[in-house]
Parts: sequence; C-alpha cells; structure tokens
Amino acid sequence: MSLDQLTSMTKTITENAEQALTLFCINRKPYFDTETMEKFNNTYAGHVFEFLRNQFSLSTVLALSRIWDGSRGNRFDPSRGS
Repeated sequence: MSLDQLTSMTKTITENAEQALTLFCINRKPYFDTETMEKFNNTYAGHVFEFLRNQFSLSTVLALSRIWDGSRGNRFDPSRGS
C-alpha cells in the first residue's frame, strides 16, 4: 500500500468520523429532551421533526458503517466518488 493510498484512506475516515460526530451531536438533544418532545407529539411539526430525527439517525449509522466496513467492495473509493 502506497503512501498516497494511506493518506487518502485516512482523509476519508476522518471525513466520515466528523460527519458521524456532527450528526450525533445534532440528534442528541432531541432524543434526550423529553419535555420538548412532549410538546410536539401529535402535531404536523412533530411528524416532520420525527422524520428528520430518523434521517439524522440513519445518516449517522451510514457514516459509521463506512468507517467500519472491512469488505473491499464496499469501501469508499475517492476515485469513484462513492
């Protein structure tokens, strides 16, 4: 493995870790603030808020899985852009 490949992998892992941490921090407050969540229950705004919470959770899991996935076919390849 060349130095360029290691540098690229390190950069990718860092970007994914930063994204996962950011999404976790965004999502942390709504999950643990039950008083605020009770005000939103059964409202249209509450449904949108719940949808966004779910999307942030899924995005966090996907960002973490990109870091931990060890199979070659699923690794992030900067040259492919995916």
